[in-house]
Amino acid sequence: MATFEREFSVEPQAVWSVLEDAEAYAQWIAGAIEVVHSDNAWPTVGASFDFRYRWGPFRRSGRATVLEAHPPGHVRIRWSRGPFADSIADIAIGSTTSGCVVRVVENPRGVRSSGMSSFFWVAGPSANARSLDRLARLAQ
Repeated sequence: MATFEREFSVEPQAVWSVLEDAEAYAQWIAGAIEVVHSDNAWPTVGASFDFRYRWGPFRRSGRATVLEAHPPGHVRIRWSRGPFADSIADIAIGSTTSGCVVRVVENPRGVRSSGMSSFFWVAGPSANARSLDRLARLAQ
């Protein structure tokens, strides 16, 4: 399990507005290339989007599926990228006096949970910081 957190100077609803736009994930997730197809119901439970991403020198495909959604404060997403990069990520948004705090908790599954990686999605700690910075910019 890996946890990443960042304070944002915007209201929680501004962050939720980005999270409820499936197309925006390609803009803020480090390593994401593009969203190929998304359900109009995103981010309701069961909705998904297909995406392409970089993993080292390779280009791969994956699917993100909503397991839980509690607007505007929490979404649980299963990120399926094959047997080596499957995870469940909880994205929680909490109010603060100056805006909000976003916490991402990722639980690797399958081969990844055996110690091969404990990083957020596929990219590692520096990419996690970039992802949260990008999310903050989109929410402003």
